[in-house]
Formats: sequence, structure tokens, C-alpha cells
Amino acid sequence: MTNNFYDLRAYLNTIVKLEKKKATQNLTQEKILALLRETSLLSRKELAEKIGDITENGVKYHLDKLKQDGKIERVGGDSGGH
Repeated sequence: MTNNFYDLRAYLNTIVKLEKKKATQNLTQEKILALLRETSLLSRKELAEKIGDITENGVKYHLDKLKQDGKIERVGGDSGGH
């Protein structure tokens, strides 16, 4: 019976951690969207600097997720697009 309590506790802790991670990711994506609304020409490096506490790769991850979700789209090519 004791094992069930610890199993449940571990399960609930995992759920809480996942929800916190999801909330953090949503907040980061909202920050990216807000910055892009102001200036759509920001680079990943500039976005990372303005947000703080995120790497360029982290910004790339969130940009990819936002593209998948249809919230943003790339206009133009790699050089000169936005």
C-alpha cells in the first residue's frame, strides 16, 4: 500500500512538471510573437537577446513550433526574407 502512495506522488509530480514546462513554453512563444509583431525582421539572435534566458537554438525550436501551429509563416528566402 505504501508503494501506491509513492507511485501516485511521483505521477503527480511528473504532471506538475510537465504543466510548468508547457506554461513556460507558451509564455516564451507569446513573447516571440509580441516581438515579431513589433518588428518582423528580428533574427533568432536578436530574439534570444531581447527575451533573455533562451538560446538561439531555443528560439529556433519555438519558431518551428509556431510555424507548425500556423501562427507564423516565413515570407521570402533565407537571405532577405522575414
